[in-house]
Amino acid sequence: MSTSDIRLDKNGIRILKPHGRGTCPGKPIRRIRMKAQYHSWRKAVLQRDKYTCQKCGTRDRRKIITAHHKTPLWKLVRKGLPLFDVENGITLCRKCHDEEDGK
Repeated sequence: MSTSDIRLDKNGIRILKPHGRGTCPGKPIRRIRMKAQYHSWRKAVLQRDKYTCQKCGTRDRRKIITAHHKTPLWKLVRKGLPLFDVENGITLCRKCHDEEDGK
């Protein structure tokens, strides 16, 4: 990879330039998820939704509850849109999150 393949977005995240692939590479996304702003966004989404899955309504603490980006992170990065907008988040349990992602 050459330095011409790397750029910074307006959020200061180092990303690879798109080469017609369907998704943004995973490494920059992992870096985003390690940022303090990501953790603040996640907490804000979970608190807003009262730690309740917005799809099935579960509040079972034994299930993993996650904050899900309605518009995927890789699309936000590629388009240079804000990454940590609470309105772009939704609380989902692991099962509903997997269904949402098509797994």
